[in-house]
Amino acid sequence: MMPHKTENIVIQRMQVDDVEPTTRLLMRMWLDTYVNEKVGVSEEWVKNRFKEKLTPDKIAERKQKLTMDQKNPNKESFVAKDIDGNVIGMIGYSRTDNGEQELGAIYVDKRYQGRGISGMLIAKLLEWAIPKEPIILGVVEYNERAKAFYKKWGFKEIKGSEKLFDNKIPEITMIRKGKNDEI
Repeated sequence: MMPHKTENIVIQRMQVDDVEPTTRLLMRMWLDTYVNEKVGVSEEWVKNRFKEKLTPDKIAERKQKLTMDQKNPNKESFVAKDIDGNVIGMIGYSRTDNGEQELGAIYVDKRYQGRGISGMLIAKLLEWAIPKEPIILGVVEYNERAKAFYKKWGFKEIKGSEKLFDNKIPEITMIRKGKNDEI
């Protein structure tokens, strides 16, 4: 599969060397996006959540997991890299054996937002996904920017789907109907 390029940004399949920079990107994005004292999500809570994920042992475990996931036809992840090869975005996807598809995460470094990189990542995922089957995702309830982005890509909020992610962050489920589904 050839990488997708535009404006010095490359979208490619995630490799083991991308695991640590992607984890660091996730931490920065969580700090930029999810800190919300009203729901008890503090900067300290986010940093503590990622502290263990960034230990050498956990990075090694995640690299091993990625290697296994790459052998699994039901899992895929892509990264966006800048001209210097730095990870500036990522998207993860999985599907069950019965065809349920889930967009697990999509993040783009704050410095690169508004340049169409999220769109490039989701377009890449949609090339890989099964078009006739719906795709679901969880989105933080107070992340209006993300909800608006997903709506542009055909996702709709599922009423009554509210739950807590990690027993703390209010999340709702959104769905993008498959080509065979009625909208």
